[in-house]
Amino acid sequence: MNNPFLALQNIRSVASKKTRFIVSVPNAYNIKGFLRVPLGYEIIHCDHVAFHSFYTLINLLKRADWEPENHFAYPGGGTGFGARAMNAVLRLLPGWAEGIGTIARLGHAA
Repeated sequence: MNNPFLALQNIRSVASKKTRFIVSVPNAYNIKGFLRVPLGYEIIHCDHVAFHSFYTLINLLKRADWEPENHFAYPGGGTGFGARAMNAVLRLLPGWAEGIGTIARLGHAA
């Protein structure tokens, strides 16, 4: 998505006061991402052009007049022992998870 602010504003036109909008994004503080740096690569889908923290995601939503209600984090995939172990740890430390998200409703200007 090249312009997330504009997209969030446009989505408002099809939303109602009952709408709950779920946004999930790559986490800027993803511990797996930091651990990959010395290896010289990152694993990210080519559609993603930015990483967010909870702060920047909430700030973006509020600027587009969405009101965040709940926040969540989720570990990534992987089936090997290392991935399963890391994902178990990340459930306890959600700020380092691979993805974060927010459930939002229309803001007060709606």
